[in-house]
Amino acid sequence: MLDLHLHSSCSDGSDSPEELVALAAAARSASGEALTTIALTDHDTLEGLERAGAAAEAAGLGFLRGCEVSALFEGQSVHLLCYFVPEGPSPLEALLGGLRQDRANRNLELIAKLHAGGIEVSTEALLAKAGSPEGLGRPHFAEVLVELGHASSIQDAFDRFLADGGPFYVSKAHLAPRAVAEAAHQSGAVCVVAHPLRNMGWTGSVLEQKLTTLRTEGIDGVEVYYGSWSPEQITEVGHLAERLGMVATGGSDYHGSKKPDLSIGTGRGALMVPDQLLEALEAARPAR
Repeated sequence: MLDLHLHSSCSDGSDSPEELVALAAAARSASGEALTTIALTDHDTLEGLERAGAAAEAAGLGFLRGCEVSALFEGQSVHLLCYFVPEGPSPLEALLGGLRQDRANRNLELIAKLHAGGIEVSTEALLAKAGSPEGLGRPHFAEVLVELGHASSIQDAFDRFLADGGPFYVSKAHLAPRAVAEAAHQSGAVCVVAHPLRNMGWTGSVLEQKLTTLRTEGIDGVEVYYGSWSPEQITEVGHLAERLGMVATGGSDYHGSKKPDLSIGTGRGALMVPDQLLEALEAARPAR
């Protein structure tokens, strides 16, 4: 069994890379199906990969180096999972560096906007949530807004303050899916569209059209197995992936206490990502 979609405190998860691997090892021994391989896929950063990889090796777990990158596609944000990210400098690492600098600039602008709006959010409080400046993002702002009593929940903070169109929204740099796919391929990595049914509302013929276009833009695969999907949704996306010649992947999208309804390996309880997917994913790796 695989879990190829996990987040640590290096982006917007609650567990350190080492804690994440320890939980995965515990899930492996507690589950009826053995969890054999995991991937760390933090947002726009590779910061935790060495630590997670070393911990996975010590625990006897297979490990894929990954990340999750946001792109703008036909007016909507789409998340792209990259796997087999190399160590050291690469075109993908350079692309992520640009995104991190953009995020740092946006964080400063967001703090200034909040202060101008009468909400005093301290850098210290934000970093206490994020753990490091590199990992700081809107989810941590949302947590602080909840603690300060300005929002009833993280979702409420996004809905009323931080989401696109909200009073404190700060626009971000937008990458095209093709640019992410090209950087991934030049780095020897595979690029997969994450959870296409979530948030974007793609279903039926719209889903097929979107995935067909993403395929022509160089996206190699699609996340077929997802932590909060029904068996019917998994079947729908799986049939499309097969028809379009896209490699299938899957994972829980675990964020620890940030998404407490999702567990490593099993998502909301019924997720089971078959080991056989790993062979096809490895076969999709571009030659370097």
